[in-house]
Amino acid sequence: MEFDIGEYSIWGTYRGGVVERNEFSRCIEIAMGGNKEGKELRRNAKKWSDLAEEAMKENGTSSVNLQAFANEILLGHNEY
Repeated sequence: MEFDIGEYSIWGTYRGGVVERNEFSRCIEIAMGGNKEGKELRRNAKKWSDLAEEAMKENGTSSVNLQAFANEILLGHNEY
C-alpha cells in the first residue's frame, strides 16, 4: 500500500491484499502527525480536494467534459 502525495510517500506492507493493523496504524500516525511529512500530506490532500471541488462546479472541467461526452454519444457531435 502506498499513499503518494507530493514530496512524501507512506509505504505500507501487506499480505494477500490485507494491511495488518500495526502497519495501518503506522501510516495513519504519519499522515495525522504534526511533523513536516504529515503536514505536507494534509496540505496536498486539501489542494487536491479543492481542485476536485472546482472541477465539479457548473462550467468546471468535469461538468464541461461530461456535457461534451453526452453530446458526442447522444447527438453524434461535439459542442464545446
